[in-house]
Amino acid sequence: MNFALIGVNHKTAPIEKRETLAVPTSALADFIGRMVLSAGAAQVVPLFTCNRAEIYAAGSQEDLAGSLARGFARYHSLDPADTPWLYSYEGLAAVEHLFSVSASLDSMVVGEPQILSQVKSSYFVAKELGATGKFLNFVFQKCFKAAKEIRTKTAIARNRVSVASVAAGLACETLGGMDGRTALIVGSGKVGSAFAAHLADTWGGRIYVASRSWARAEELAHRVGGEVVPLHTLDEHFDEVDLVVGCTSAKEPFLHRERCRAALERRGGKPLLVIDLGVPRNVAPEVGSLEGIHLYNIDQLEEVVTRNRGCREEQARRGREMAAGLAKKAFEKAMQLDEIPSGATG
Repeated sequence: MNFALIGVNHKTAPIEKRETLAVPTSALADFIGRMVLSAGAAQVVPLFTCNRAEIYAAGSQEDLAGSLARGFARYHSLDPADTPWLYSYEGLAAVEHLFSVSASLDSMVVGEPQILSQVKSSYFVAKELGATGKFLNFVFQKCFKAAKEIRTKTAIARNRVSVASVAAGLACETLGGMDGRTALIVGSGKVGSAFAAHLADTWGGRIYVASRSWARAEELAHRVGGEVVPLHTLDEHFDEVDLVVGCTSAKEPFLHRERCRAALERRGGKPLLVIDLGVPRNVAPEVGSLEGIHLYNIDQLEEVVTRNRGCREEQARRGREMAAGLAKKAFEKAMQLDEIPSGATG
């Protein structure tokens, strides 16, 4: 009885390559059937996400990983000798990899929560198609429990590791209660969109979006339940908001000392939190010296990100040790199972 996997992920190949290897859900039954026939696998669970394409299999084939690789290459009409981005694992190493993947220890962002639900979904689809059996059922159920245990006993998901998420967290922590608060996001590009998405997860108040592109501002506002405001009305909105976030690619700051001083006077001294995510800077540095303005720039936020990544990586090392131990126990028990059903045949 052998257990193996082959795959490609964000570490071994660019998105352009990974996209060509993905198999849509509607074609999974055919894909599994062809992998069973061409690779000699008795049980198969394919896992396709934006960052990886992996095939887990169990069977009696002696070189199961090699057979999977050749079958995968044939399915995609590739030359098996021209697949340097394809990796493979067998036996205990394959189980360890599955446990690491499920616990988000092999993700682009360690600790992200989506991968476990993606692994579960892939497994249940394969199970419904009749492609799993006693061995894979056991191993995958164990990996789900292990992922939960690792996330519970380590802090791999507790420290924010992107500037956008740190900025959103800072806003919520600084302003306290979110209900009744108002945020103004200036810029609707990649950074502004990422920040808005993180903020919307916990923000209970109103979100305004302003941008040179009205269409992009509308699209972003729609996604986060916000409202578009014209750029020429920024000053009047400065009077009412609690948070201003600069995310534009403008070459010159749109917020300078005199503009902010005038806004503070109109606000009657009510403090204003300003977060500058722009490169070049969207907010003139001297704005931070105004009483009533709390200014954070991207360099300060990146320092937090660097510290958090260090903390998360230390927790990830603990997680990998746990995954290795739990995988070894699961593999040893799985190898005592007395049957591998024939699985799906298409």
